[in-house]
Amino acid sequence: MTRTIPSVVLNALDDDVISPFFAVELLFDSPNELRLWTGVGDLSYGGHTWTGSGNLLDISSIEEGSDLAVRGATITLSGMTS
Repeated sequence: MTRTIPSVVLNALDDDVISPFFAVELLFDSPNELRLWTGVGDLSYGGHTWTGSGNLLDISSIEEGSDLAVRGATITLSGMTS
């Protein structure tokens, strides 16, 4: 199985400054979703608004198998930094 990198990402790799981030969309048993990203302030992306969580959001290493399936990750939202 092969992973394809979108051209917008490949083009961004030539930029002088690259600011990668993680974004997490949590779906609950209600019509509300919680969208968080690892920066500060609101982020508009993909037609949604993502709330900045700064250092309060932590995502563990993500294991991936040879079939590109994710094996698991831990998402932690904390009220205070260590």
